[in-house]
Amino acid sequence: MTATKIGRGFHRLAFVLAGIPLLLGGSLSIYIAFDLANRLWEQHQKLVCAHEHVAGQKPGENVFDQFDTVKLKQIGCSDSDDTVTVGEARNPPPDLNWFAEFGSALLLSPLPQTLIVTLVVYVVVRVLGWVIAAS
Repeated sequence: MTATKIGRGFHRLAFVLAGIPLLLGGSLSIYIAFDLANRLWEQHQKLVCAHEHVAGQKPGENVFDQFDTVKLKQIGCSDSDDTVTVGEARNPPPDLNWFAEFGSALLLSPLPQTLIVTLVVYVVVRVLGWVIAAS
């Protein structure tokens, strides 16, 4: 075999081997980011519902202290036993951009490490190919 054919073979091998951590780590990163963004969205919707409930009460109807808790299940905002304080529910929650949360969660996921591992695998296999082809 000539050095060119060996080099091309290692080039293909490097792509295949580098694709393995990229596919596995990329899939895991997308799953983690998607899950985190959905959980934040769900919590945001609960806060919006609690705010609408607390803000919709007539003055003097039920006077709450700022530190009293509101059970979200009782007011129909959740199926679980989550609670928020009246102080949290009194103020409208800030707008939530799901795509921005997904993007920042993607940066906090294993994606950057996955890209580094992918590059390292590719470079190591290519260097091995150059060394073997040169000898």
